[in-house]
Amino acid sequence: YVYVCESVRSPNAGNPVAGDCVDSVTSHSSAKRRKHVQLTFMYLMTRLPGKPFSEIENRNSSMRYCLGYAAGILCKGFESFQSLVIKKQRGFYDLQYFMDLQRYLKQCSDQKLRKQMMAVFKRFDSSVVPHIPVLRTGVRHNDLNPQNLICKSEFTERTSGEIKREHLRDFTAKMCGFVDYDDIAYGPYMFDLAITIIHELMEDFECSRKLMTSIALPIIEGFFDAFPITSDKLELELSLLYPVMSARLVQIYLGLLVTIGNTSDNEKYKMEAEKMCHFMPVFFKEGNADFCEMLYASLK
Repeated sequence: YVYVCESVRSPNAGNPVAGDCVDSVTSHSSAKRRKHVQLTFMYLMTRLPGKPFSEIENRNSSMRYCLGYAAGILCKGFESFQSLVIKKQRGFYDLQYFMDLQRYLKQCSDQKLRKQMMAVFKRFDSSVVPHIPVLRTGVRHNDLNPQNLICKSEFTERTSGEIKREHLRDFTAKMCGFVDYDDIAYGPYMFDLAITIIHELMEDFECSRKLMTSIALPIIEGFFDAFPITSDKLELELSLLYPVMSARLVQIYLGLLVTIGNTSDNEKYKMEAEKMCHFMPVFFKEGNADFCEMLYASLK
């Protein structure tokens, strides 16, 4: 699948429309025809049954543990995969190059929010960038949000109640897998953990620090159970979670602003940007550095 993605970068990898691709092949040039054929095969190879994890109502800590465990399994699986193409690319949504996005801050008209985002860049540069060389690094999904994890109906039915951790890993098999590798990148694996957590937190736009911890903790436990780490590296990666999650929020918001500026049919993106404007100040207020210390204390 990754091999095909290196040739065809699809914005809708998680939403197969193979029929549309086939129907339109005859109306394109030879080069475009080959691309559409490749795209069709990519959709066929990556189509998964089930529904996104994000559509499961009343998600509990057992389900979130499985979410983290699945993310950890994927990162561990990528350890042995090498790709010079992926390693060399430099995408907008690659957090390793987050500092490059500062030039888009001018597109934010809210002065208070812009100031908060500037603080996120400063924190990322001082606390995350220096540690990138020593973090576990490799090819990673780069968009491990709950919308991209597909689950079988049995997973929802079997994990509706709280379950002991020793039995939880069996339920990961009820998940079909991750889709949408369009943003695949090379970088620290803990970035994927941060992405998974922040997207799950974004489901609740009135999150408090207590709620943030209760949501994040089982995801973290599942991730590190699947992808073990030494205690000293664990403390380092946990200490970087908050600045990386903050960076992901800013990255998403700036991406929305760029899209709104370049697209005429942008009502959907405007609505998403408005939600982000509401969520980010709440997260920046509640999720300060104490958040990571609370997590580490809970995991000891």
